[in-house]
Amino acid sequence: VRLDGVVQASGRDYHAALEPVARAVYFDGVSGELNLAHGGLVGNPDEQLADAATASPLTFDHDNATLLLAFASPVSGVHLTVDPRASVSDALLVWEYLGAGGWTALAVTATPATAAGLTGTGQVVFAVPADWRALALTGAAPLYPLRLRRQTSASFDPPVALRTVTSDVLDLQLYRDVDRDLVLELSP
Repeated sequence: VRLDGVVQASGRDYHAALEPVARAVYFDGVSGELNLAHGGLVGNPDEQLADAATASPLTFDHDNATLLLAFASPVSGVHLTVDPRASVSDALLVWEYLGAGGWTALAVTATPATAAGLTGTGQVVFAVPADWRALALTGAAPLYPLRLRRQTSASFDPPVALRTVTSDVLDLQLYRDVDRDLVLELSP
């Protein structure tokens, strides 16, 4: 990270991390709801996606089974860490966003391709929809939701073990007084 052209030592003057998913809920398609994430709070029992050591099986066994991922601001990509155990086609799930007319299919590009179907770890990117609508979930601040919905009659066998989800939004905290505008440059 460079601030005003000066390289900052890693960990000395700032902390940077990818923003975690604000809310993640798995609906089994029948009657069950499983909270996977709520604000990225490590140590919170509802926060399974902040800790790669925990994972709940997601089977997508029923027609209405969905995984809802919600973010504090619009994102153009997510990084998913999963156990590579699923043995079904990547076409099992469709990505959707909440648009002006309701849930709308979202064209995604995944690296590797298996990430889009939750059958492998990777990055899923997409163009930020112009009509993406925020949704208030159970009285909380409105969040920008993505939905992964089952679109075929197949199911994951064995189930998907989703370990972590982060957005492509970088949170940066500077550890010093700032008395003027700074130019931030990020490089790999």
